[in-house]
Amino acid sequence: SQLLEVAYRSTEQFDKLAETFKTQIDQYADEVDKVERYRELATLYEVQFSDVDAAFHYISDAFKLEPTSEAIHDRLVAFAKERASFDELFDIYLDVLVQLDEPESRNNLRKKMVALYHDEQQDIEHAEMIYRDMLDDEPGNEFAVERLQQVYREQENWERLVEVLRI
Repeated sequence: SQLLEVAYRSTEQFDKLAETFKTQIDQYADEVDKVERYRELATLYEVQFSDVDAAFHYISDAFKLEPTSEAIHDRLVAFAKERASFDELFDIYLDVLVQLDEPESRNNLRKKMVALYHDEQQDIEHAEMIYRDMLDDEPGNEFAVERLQQVYREQENWERLVEVLRI
């Protein structure tokens, strides 16, 4: 299949190259190889086919296999912004969170989530949910407590603020 890959690249038969990558993904046992093919498919669909929806789909598959990769995460967020598909991105994050074993890993991902949903999008509903999940996972998490205090002060939600201050 590597010979086909070279041949399809040199003759610019990108549709056949994409099919070769998809077949390789099905055949590869190693997740690292699958992730690389998903990344290549995302690039191929973005650059050669101008299909951001498909590129988003393939990079999300890569992210699900390698959620700690900053490069993959950054591309995923960039595609989500281009498509304005923040609800879909949120669902992908939730899928990945259940795969992560350590509270620290989950909360690191949640910090990326709130950087996008709270800080950039001003989506308080999603942000509050993320902060509360952080506290459920790691009671007393200083980051989550401080950010929830900030949210409730801005909302003038004194009852919830008092609840968080007691944590």
